[in-house]
Parts: sequence; C-alpha cells; structure tokens
Amino acid sequence: MNLQFSIQNGKIGIDWVLLSPINIKDEHVFLDEAGKQACIVERNQENDVNYLRSESKNMVALCLALLDHYQVSPEDEMELIVESFDWKGNA
Repeated sequence: MNLQFSIQNGKIGIDWVLLSPINIKDEHVFLDEAGKQACIVERNQENDVNYLRSESKNMVALCLALLDHYQVSPEDEMELIVESFDWKGNA
C-alpha cells in the first residue's frame, strides 16, 4: 500500500496513488474508508499518473482507518520518503 501526504496549491492532502498493484486493486478500499470518514475525494492526474486525493479535515482519521484496514500496528516500521520539502523552521 502506498499512501502519501502532499502539499498542492498550498493545501495539504492525502493521496492514494494508482500506480502500485495493491493501490489499483484496492481503490475501492480508499473510497469506502473516505466515505466512512466523510472525506471528499477528487480524481487527479499528474505526470501521467492517476491518483485519488482528499484535502478534507478528516484526512488523519482516513489515514488511521487505512492503516487499521491493512493491519499496520504502531510497532510496525514503515519507509518514509521525503521529496521536495523545504523546511523553514528554526535551525
């Protein structure tokens, strides 16, 4: 499962990228869980890649529901990939 948070047009959102086989096969899982969390989902395409995106205020609940659906526990390790992120906090 590939789940990402990104900033587009100044807004943070959760993206379900339709590139990996599991994300394509389980597109309905993302949509079902988004519906349960009252998240509005938009279909988008960038760089010839289709993805589902929600910028709803319940996106954290959606993320947690997806992690629960795929039986990811707090003890599990996950890969974190950071791209094109400019941190302007205190050094």
